Amino acid sequence: MRKIIAATLILTILMLAGCAGSQTGSPQSSSAASPSPNSSAQAEQPSSSASEANGSGSASSSSVAPESADASEGANAEEASPSVQAAQGERETTPISAITLRVNGTSLQMTLADTEAASALGELLREGPVSVPLHSYGGFEKVGPLPQALPTSDEQITTAPGDVMLYQGNQITIFYDSNSWAYTPLGHIDGATAESLLDVFGEDGVTVELSL
Repeated sequence: MRKIIAATLILTILMLAGCAGSQTGSPQSSSAASPSPNSSAQAEQPSSSASEANGSGSASSSSVAPESADASEGANAEEASPSVQAAQGERETTPISAITLRVNGTSLQMTLADTEAASALGELLREGPVSVPLHSYGGFEKVGPLPQALPTSDEQITTAPGDVMLYQGNQITIFYDSNSWAYTPLGHIDGATAESLLDVFGEDGVTVELSL
């Protein structure tokens, strides 16, 4: 009977020892299996770094595009500038043959005379319109001061309605009747008559604007 009890105890001890061994072995197997998540994370890291590299590459390529666009626009502007300069130069060198007189809301065209004073007046108007206050004188003309003196080449002239003369180098004189004196011709108002000029200029003081 004692032998049976002893054998039973031995078996029980062996069984308990076996259970303890199986429990201590299971964590080792789980720890052996644990590297798989780390290995997968390490495997994914190159792909993310590659995508970051691709992203930085695309950003650098996109940043270059505006510079190339600006360069092309600058090249086009440089290509266009000579033609613009040529057009401006042509306008500046084209002789001026006529100017416009605006007075009391009416525009009159004046054909310039072939004199140095008339050419100088045209060049003056290239810089912009000039306004001249006029007053009546002698019952045959309107006269007023120019902003600067013009070259004179006076000659004895009998004027007619519509004649425009330079007087004393710095006075513009618009005739609506006849007078004889030493003047430098500036031009003639196209189609002018004594009556039409009096209708436009009136008998009192008036301001005339000269322009191209």
